[in-house]
Amino acid sequence: MVDYTTASGYTTDDKGRRQYIDRNDAAGVQGTYLLASDRNQDRNAIMDPVIASGLAGNADDDTLLTQAIVFLSGKQAATVQGNVTAEAVARANADANLQGQVNECVSGIAGVNPAVGDKQGTAIYFAGGIAKMFAQYDGGNGALAWEND
Repeated sequence: MVDYTTASGYTTDDKGRRQYIDRNDAAGVQGTYLLASDRNQDRNAIMDPVIASGLAGNADDDTLLTQAIVFLSGKQAATVQGNVTAEAVARANADANLQGQVNECVSGIAGVNPAVGDKQGTAIYFAGGIAKMFAQYDGGNGALAWEND
């Protein structure tokens, strides 16, 4: 809705914009009449970003539009982008940590002894000949608290 004035008595400047002109009785210039739509669209256009930024109108604060522009522009975008990047890094680190823990938890399968030189750290396997579950930790082993009935 923002546009240049269409009120009676406007002048067009060298950039083609319809502009207000002051009344000058001595020079025979009537001046531009004031239209409510001209003034309302200006005020509404200024207040829209103020409200969108979460600020409240305040006739005593001439910095509201500047505050709104700063909030809605790069400074907030940089903060949001920084938060998104930090979250992505944290998620990637957590995923890598979880994958590492999974890799270290179970490296064997039931009925098969772990391979010689298993470097994953921990293996759980079922020793078929004696019907016990074993856990192997860095080359040593110990029976788990479960045996065949």
